[in-house]
Amino acid sequence: MGAAEMDRWVDRCAVVLRSLGVAGSTTGPGDTPRPGAMGRPVDGLRPRVRPHRTTRNLRTPDGEPATAGELDTQGPQLCLAILDREQDRPVWQHGDGHRWYSTGDFVYENPDGLTYLSRDADRVSINGVMLPALAMEDALRTHCGVRDAAVIGVEHTNGELVACAAIAPQSDRIPTLQDLCDHLCRHGFASDFLPRRLAVLPDLPRTSLGKLDRRHIRHSANSIL
Repeated sequence: MGAAEMDRWVDRCAVVLRSLGVAGSTTGPGDTPRPGAMGRPVDGLRPRVRPHRTTRNLRTPDGEPATAGELDTQGPQLCLAILDREQDRPVWQHGDGHRWYSTGDFVYENPDGLTYLSRDADRVSINGVMLPALAMEDALRTHCGVRDAAVIGVEHTNGELVACAAIAPQSDRIPTLQDLCDHLCRHGFASDFLPRRLAVLPDLPRTSLGKLDRRHIRHSANSIL
């Protein structure tokens, strides 16, 4: 759910319960969710942000240092077990309720609770710094010339990995890379996070679950850059 749609639900409901896989959090009246904000954990759910090598230099979108890592959860809301269907055996079990479950989500802590960055498999790290890709994508989609957006890492001509904004334009009037960088700056993103390449695609493919198919997008972007 995008930031704009979440804002509409927060305006209409007393409390919004967000379900993120096995994690859950709430947003209530008076809260002003930022892009990617997960809110506060539901009662009984215990979160733990475990440091990860890719989040050592992480900063918030406005450039401030952030306490970030991979999110583990613990509590009665978790499922009893996760099974490997091919081998017909559990790969994780709830046990007595005191086992931590690694969600595979990267988050950082802020005064409002936790802010979601990306899945482990989808993370975008440039020169050892993880980009707040989800927040950047939400901001790019608010540009009048952008219908959909993804932030990915692509190889530059010198072999260096750089940030790339892959967009599906709203019309034939395609925004330039500078247009998009200026737009991100107006949303408070630090200059180090700005994309250095732009890939314009007819559409951004998504998975059967409606998530951005980043592997496919990265392949399509590399083919035209």
